[in-house]
Amino acid sequence: DAAILMNPQTWVASGHLGGFSDPLMDCRECKERFQSR
Repeated sequence: DAAILMNPQTWVASGHLGGFSDPLMDCRECKERFQSR
């Protein structure tokens, strides 16, 4: 929810916008997508 409410300039200033990564994996068996942490 914070991403919706936060000013976009905050993401730029904190460095999150340029370096954010949220890798996902696709399961070959069930065809679902999961976060790979």
